[in-house]
Amino acid sequence: RLDPELAAAHLRLGILNGVRLKNQEKAETSFGEAERLYRSLTSMEGVAEVYFQRGTMYGGLGQLAKGREQLEQARDQSKLLTNNYQNIKTRLQLGANSHYQGNYALARQEVEDAVNLARAEKMNDLLVQGLIALGLISKHQSNYNQAEIYYKQAKDIAQSYNGLYNIALAESNLSSLYAQQGINPDETIREAEKAREFFKSSGYRGEELTVLLIIARVNCQLGNFEVAERAFLDAIPISISRGDRLTEAIAHLEYGQLLSDQGRYTEAISQLDERYRLSQSFNQKIRVIFSLFYRADLLSRLGDYEKAEADIKDARSLADQSKLNSGALAGLLLLEAQMALSRLQPE
Repeated sequence: RLDPELAAAHLRLGILNGVRLKNQEKAETSFGEAERLYRSLTSMEGVAEVYFQRGTMYGGLGQLAKGREQLEQARDQSKLLTNNYQNIKTRLQLGANSHYQGNYALARQEVEDAVNLARAEKMNDLLVQGLIALGLISKHQSNYNQAEIYYKQAKDIAQSYNGLYNIALAESNLSSLYAQQGINPDETIREAEKAREFFKSSGYRGEELTVLLIIARVNCQLGNFEVAERAFLDAIPISISRGDRLTEAIAHLEYGQLLSDQGRYTEAISQLDERYRLSQSFNQKIRVIFSLFYRADLLSRLGDYEKAEADIKDARSLADQSKLNSGALAGLLLLEAQMALSRLQPE
């Protein structure tokens, strides 16, 4: 006799490995077994959920075409089953998939369809998620006023049913929006701190990491360097524990810039060493090149021109091999000229 709980266990294991731990090989095995068991049980809702979670995993791993194929199957299956909750959440994920691919028009249409369905079905949790998604699309299209309206609507609705996670998510996105525009610094920090408090106490480490970087950046802008430094020092171990090397690299770079702005060049170089190592580990040549140039700039300020020139040489070699756009290449040339000028200046 087939046990539905066994299928659900394999599905949960797939989510853990694929969505949380980014271990695709183990996740594929678990999702495959879950799908087989659900088909044997003739549970097409279970099959649709496997499609959804597998598609979400692919999206998180940057395999957007494969993710879209799975999500479209989940959407079509849930529509046939008239499972509105599953259908709406799948449409939202399809919107995110289109958003990541830069197809903002399609993303907006998919999310608006989901929002309209969620509102009609009085599914406020999904409605709030949809409004936040519309805010993100508007933000990336530089329609900041509309983005703010969506985020505030999301927060108001979440507060109406005490949806603590979604309240914090709306606060996080509002603070990010204000930080990007360089406006309302006090409100930015207030919203970010509230969101961080919830995410930290509830164990949402990824969300906390995002908010910590906002807190650090805004406090840097305000000259609150001690507060900014604490935020970076909190963010880096979280990114390491999550295996989020990209965010860890960003944090090392921005912390290094903070240290450099305070004249703490030796400490800043150690942060750029980590940024360089991480950029090499995922073979992102552009980030490797800029890490080398930033580090060379700091080395030249310390008078270590031999090491600075070695970094410049390595960066130029990589730049010649890479297809840099004109703006990036101009930035590299400017950094090189500044360091050459620095060396000519008397001690």
